[in-house]
Order: sequence, then structure tokens, then C-alpha cells
Amino acid sequence: MPAHPVTLGGRRARILYVDDEPGLLRLGALVLSRAGYAVDTAADGIAAWSALRERSYQLLITDNQMPGMTGVDLIRNLRLAGSTLPTILASGTLGTLPLEELPWLGQTALL
Repeated sequence: MPAHPVTLGGRRARILYVDDEPGLLRLGALVLSRAGYAVDTAADGIAAWSALRERSYQLLITDNQMPGMTGVDLIRNLRLAGSTLPTILASGTLGTLPLEELPWLGQTALL
């Protein structure tokens, strides 16, 4: 049974969920929707960057290893554009990232 909508300022909180694996994309969107969020999805970083420029979100959840643009590159673009959008970078390859060389990730949660 879906939860009550999560709202901010009277509007349903919107999350952009990004993953290039179709099964994970569907599952993640389903879980977030059932938790009460409005969820948009993107199958790669390029589509996500386009969505981020077209719509306002309260949270970005992204995989890292994706064709075209990685999650790290997507967050870098956000920060260079001046965005402080909260982000969660979730990936099985995070252990290989030189995090000390990526201070602009800021308050990004890493999973």
C-alpha cells in the first residue's frame, strides 16, 4: 500500500532516480513512489542532466558507472552550475573513486 505523499511547501517532493540497469531503475522508482515521492527516472547521466535542467527536484539519486556520463560527472555538472541539490551517489564502484580528489562532491551521500 502506497504511503501518503511526501510534500514540501504543499507540493509532492520530487526525486530524480538514475540508473542504467533497467531492473534497478524500475525497482528504485517503485520503492520511492510507494514511500510517497513523485519520481522521475533517467537511464543515463546525459538524460538525467537534461531532466535536471528542465525540472526542479528535491533529491538526486544516481548510479556512478553509466554510459555517456557517470554519476560523478553528473554531480560535477550540477556543482559547476551552482546547484546545491542534495545528492546520493550509489554504486558498486565507489571504492575505486579517489574521493580526496573530488572535494566538490560536497555533502553528497556515498553508498
